[in-house]
Amino acid sequence: MGLSVIQEQHDAILGQIKKITRGDWKCLIVDENSKKIIDNVVKEDDILNNNIATIERIENRREPNPEMDAIYILSPESFAVECLLADFEMRRYRSYYLVWTGLLDPSLRRKIDDFPGARQLRAGFQTMFVDFLPRESHLVTLRDPWSFPMLFHPACNAIVPTHMKSLAQKIAGLCITLGEYPKVRYYKAAKRTPRGSRPLHSPGSICPRKSSMRMRNGILASRHPHHGHRRHSSSQTDRWI
Repeated sequence: MGLSVIQEQHDAILGQIKKITRGDWKCLIVDENSKKIIDNVVKEDDILNNNIATIERIENRREPNPEMDAIYILSPESFAVECLLADFEMRRYRSYYLVWTGLLDPSLRRKIDDFPGARQLRAGFQTMFVDFLPRESHLVTLRDPWSFPMLFHPACNAIVPTHMKSLAQKIAGLCITLGEYPKVRYYKAAKRTPRGSRPLHSPGSICPRKSSMRMRNGILASRHPHHGHRRHSSSQTDRWI
């Protein structure tokens, strides 16, 4: 049958839940983005059958449950961190197992660590590297409708490097989940305007080397074992190719 990205992501998410519950009932807390990732590959019944009592959204009103532990599967975004800290402050659950769909920015990590009582409440801290959405067994999308205008509109020049950093981290997460350690190649746009088009800025002319290095470094920083099979190549290009 061959490798399936859908199955690999399914196994990573469900395996992480099983690893934490270990036969004990827990609540599962998700945010809007992490729920989309989970729902894309895992059936709700499969989650509930692994000692999950309830599945709730962190953005919604919830009753405190100080007698139960909670697993948080969250996107590495500032809004999710703020909601998490609000739960810490209320002591909404007995203890907190934190699982992030991607790499959390160090400043957000410090914000959690520095919160009064956080170290006592926190029972675990993991990164799954599943911040992508498979559509087919060999087709993956990031489903960001703003990505294209952000990358190619001249008014967005200032935020392109930050956005490309985010894209590079997500692609690195895909490689980590699949156990791949590819040779990273990138296309540097030529200093000419494609025939029949107006001069536009291109992400390929802004920071291709930086995004490629971030992707490579993200894979290396994961400390996942690299398999001995032949290394594939990952090529980064822009729309002019």
